[in-house]
Amino acid sequence: EQPYHFIELHLAPESGVRRAQVHFFGDDQAQRADAPAACHTVVLDLEFTRIGALWVSLRHSGGHCACRFQSPSSAVRDAIADTRQELTDALLAAGYQSAQISTADWNGDRIAALAAIMDRFGGLNLNV
Repeated sequence: EQPYHFIELHLAPESGVRRAQVHFFGDDQAQRADAPAACHTVVLDLEFTRIGALWVSLRHSGGHCACRFQSPSSAVRDAIADTRQELTDALLAAGYQSAQISTADWNGDRIAALAAIMDRFGGLNLNV
């Protein structure tokens, strides 16, 4: 009942990208007339040859975009934080009414991070 799509991008080794996976999470509540604004999440699970692992979550709801960058590297987090205003301006220019950019420490465990997002399916009963 919860929309979910996944794609894995296969890129040339010389691209500098070791892994590029995209997870799309929809909001089934958006189909109800009395539901608040739909909330959609896109997660980019990335690994680069130079900066390492990066987990990027973009959450869109009611014209607002919250973008959270997670990395095990403090240097990467600092670089992203230094461009926070530029990233916010780019999201506003893309048509969002408001935007928030944040960074967070991350242990690089992409399976645990995905499991935490999938926890919204916790009540799913697969028994027939």
